[in-house]
Amino acid sequence: MTFERALRAIKTRTESYLRTFFRAKRKEARVLDPACVELVDQVAAIVLRGGKRTRPFLCWLGYQSVAQGKRKKSVPSGIEGARGKLRHAMAGLELLQAFALIHDDIMDEDSVRRGGPSVHEHFRRVAFDSRNPKDSRKLIKSAHFGESMAILAGDLALTWADACMQKIGNAEVIDLYNLTKEQTIFGQSLDIMSTSGMRQIDKQKVNEIKTSLYSVVRPLQIGALLAGASQKDLDTLYAYGMPVGHAFQLKDDAMDGDIPEQESAALSRSYIQKAKSAILTMSIPDDVRPFFFALADFVITRRT
Repeated sequence: MTFERALRAIKTRTESYLRTFFRAKRKEARVLDPACVELVDQVAAIVLRGGKRTRPFLCWLGYQSVAQGKRKKSVPSGIEGARGKLRHAMAGLELLQAFALIHDDIMDEDSVRRGGPSVHEHFRRVAFDSRNPKDSRKLIKSAHFGESMAILAGDLALTWADACMQKIGNAEVIDLYNLTKEQTIFGQSLDIMSTSGMRQIDKQKVNEIKTSLYSVVRPLQIGALLAGASQKDLDTLYAYGMPVGHAFQLKDDAMDGDIPEQESAALSRSYIQKAKSAILTMSIPDDVRPFFFALADFVITRRT
């Protein structure tokens, strides 16, 4: 299987799980009160409206990097075996990302997310459409309503992410997942302090926390832990994921016009070489290692 086919397969598998998940949550919300369904629908819209599902893919890749060598020994199969738990983890990571995006849009005052209205913008419109547009006080209240509902939507996504991770029943995974949440929140706080001018914060430090750790290293490590990874395995995935994350951020900066494309490419090449060198030190099955190399190349050649 090629890298592109594997990425598509994981995307399809994760989205299928999430659609089933959201259908169940809509039913639960409707029983409680039909008005609650819209909150579920807005989380579902943010999750299913787009996204490459790179975090679930990285979780799967981390699992594969360790599981194949252990398959004959201790890794169970079946829906409630390691593969079933892997699906819970992949969905949990996407729901965690939904939480981050919903709250991030409020903090950044972004009205668009993945080709549609952000959650707070959607609820602002819902409130404003039912009010007198000539009354500025009503407009302010509709903005507050939108932000309040979006905060709750983000909290709901995080609650569901936690529930998915709890289903795994692996204390090491849950500890690492909790650490991921904590570090991501700290990283976001540093970003806000920096952009507001409150403090001088090292931008690279923010990128390490919000991109390298959150988007690359932790998903890889969570998947690897599900397959029984050693500390050495986790350390190698860290050494691989940190430079890949740096390269990913550089590509984002170039696409946003913050730095020239040539500068981004030049800086990224050294990061990618570090990542490939690191993964060569890890005992990985021959049919899995090419995915790590292809992923490293993908982060600097992607167009979105």
